Amino acid sequence: MKKIVSFDKELEFNSIIGDINSISLDHTLKFTDSSNINGEFLIKGSYKLSEASRLENNFEFKVPVEVILNEVLDLDSVSIEINDFNYHVDNNDTLVCHIEIKIEGIEKIDEEKEILEEENRECDDDMDEIVEDDIKAVETDSEDESNMESIFSTLNDSDDNFVAYSVYIMRENDSLGSILDKYNITKEELENYNDLDNIGIGSKIVIPYSDE
Repeated sequence: MKKIVSFDKELEFNSIIGDINSISLDHTLKFTDSSNINGEFLIKGSYKLSEASRLENNFEFKVPVEVILNEVLDLDSVSIEINDFNYHVDNNDTLVCHIEIKIEGIEKIDEEKEILEEENRECDDDMDEIVEDDIKAVETDSEDESNMESIFSTLNDSDDNFVAYSVYIMRENDSLGSILDKYNITKEELENYNDLDNIGIGSKIVIPYSDE
């Protein structure tokens, strides 16, 4: 990560500034933790009360600085340096300074963010498993399909006298005779496809249709 942070400072003098003879900028900035910087700018030099004056006065200012970063940096990789410094005199008694510092360092992964992302990935995996289980349930847990398969599993594939079948569900007041009459088949024909000894209300009966 590389970031430029700017500061504009107005430094008032107790006397008139005729001319700035010399000026320097140092700093004591340092990281107090992975995201916070504290310290001071040290601005010092000399000036004349007028351009024609030979008498020089020294000045020194200590400017407190605090920087709070949004990023979290690895402290073993950070550096702070002055990137730019310029100034001008305003109203003959104020030194206006523009200062830029350059902050560099390797950004650390936010542990809380990493944990949250891991939890989200685990939640997505769990949802995939749930969806997959639901699909399997739809494919395999149909009682009606199972019952239908068990009914037709009793059919004799070698019997070529019948080519089509229907399923009739026994209701109240139904009897074996009424079924035989209704579908015009014999008891022997029906026995080839059903266990007639265990027929009751709700039982499913396979009714063969003759191809003749």
